[in-house]
Amino acid sequence: MWTTFLILCCGIPAAVCWMIAIEEYLIPGHRLTRARLLQRLRQIFGAGLISQPASVAQSVGGAFRLFVWTAALGSVLAEMMSAWPAAEGIAIWLVVACGGLEIVRYLPVAGGCGEFAALLRSMTTWLTIICALAGLGFLFGSYNLANLAEFQAQAGSWTAAIQPLGCAVFVIAVGALSLRRLDLSHEIELIVYLQCIVLALLAVGLFGGGWYFWGITTYTTDDTLTAAAVVLRAMVVAVKLAAVLCGLAWLRTKCAARQTSDVESIAGNVLLAVAGTNLMIALTTETWLRPDDFMTRGLLSWIVASGMITYGLMFHRTHVTALWKGMVVDNTETGC
Repeated sequence: MWTTFLILCCGIPAAVCWMIAIEEYLIPGHRLTRARLLQRLRQIFGAGLISQPASVAQSVGGAFRLFVWTAALGSVLAEMMSAWPAAEGIAIWLVVACGGLEIVRYLPVAGGCGEFAALLRSMTTWLTIICALAGLGFLFGSYNLANLAEFQAQAGSWTAAIQPLGCAVFVIAVGALSLRRLDLSHEIELIVYLQCIVLALLAVGLFGGGWYFWGITTYTTDDTLTAAAVVLRAMVVAVKLAAVLCGLAWLRTKCAARQTSDVESIAGNVLLAVAGTNLMIALTTETWLRPDDFMTRGLLSWIVASGMITYGLMFHRTHVTALWKGMVVDNTETGC
């Protein structure tokens, strides 16, 4: 437990600094200087709500959100490091509870059309994540991150190869949740970065193999697990997490520069339907296939994914092209 606490104290600032450095580097027309980086770090790790006119309820709510997201990050790390041997997926349920808290934040300001649309987007995105998690439950029968890493190591492949649709919807949903929110006042940027780190680490543990990587870490039982193997696994997780955070930083910078959110458009229009399709596939394969038949499960998932991509390119080419270029095309009348 003390190791997890030490990683939290050192890893959270390091991960946030990493994302800030990538975002500042990707801003067009600006050079990454030490002064700019230090200014952003003081802004992120500074007073937060204290520097803005906020009520007592907003200050207390911000402090509580900061605490629960930090607790969620600690629980994810503890499960991945097997610090909680008796826990059965408590980290995932704590992250889902944090998602419910983020949805509740929209309720007091959901009187207007724009705020109500933001509430629906947030609910749809978190429901998509829950559907992707349910598909993993059908596949592995457990939500413990340490057990999931061992399952993927024994299978010799990541979950992304077995459930490509589930991985795609989860990653896109994480990207949508990681964008900069301009529709909420008194937002604390440190909490946004904490959410990015938690969801990125969860994506690595659920779909990216966790500590497993071909040729570097091999499957070992608890009896043969040495200190060197633990360090090597931690390094693999750190490298994967850094790669995912680079992708999220690039996405946040790109959407902010283009004044649009293509990812949220995809999440609101098709992501929930794709997540439901993946859930039905996982339920069908769990009913008719053997639990260890990962090859057939992966083959069926890739066939369905290829069919859905082909359908989208053939019958919704205008929408796909518009989303790719940053223009949202929506023919439905919403009344807003």
